[in-house]
Amino acid sequence: NSIVPKGRTVVNLEPQTSLEAERLGFELEQTGQEAVAEAIAKAKASGVGVYYLDADGVLIMELPDGRRFKVENDSPNG
Repeated sequence: NSIVPKGRTVVNLEPQTSLEAERLGFELEQTGQEAVAEAIAKAKASGVGVYYLDADGVLIMELPDGRRFKVENDSPNG
């Protein structure tokens, strides 16, 4: 009897070579990007805006219609 649930796959996350480590890193990054893109699409389809940091580290709010706004902190506490 296996402890792995039926329909699940076990992946060795301990790469044996630097090439395997690079491949695993690439696959994890790609999987993460796909998951984020899917979550953003679902949010927009539900009429919900999303927040993210742009390439310059600026906080952006994007509405489902594609309009984007820079979010500024007006709090006296920063």
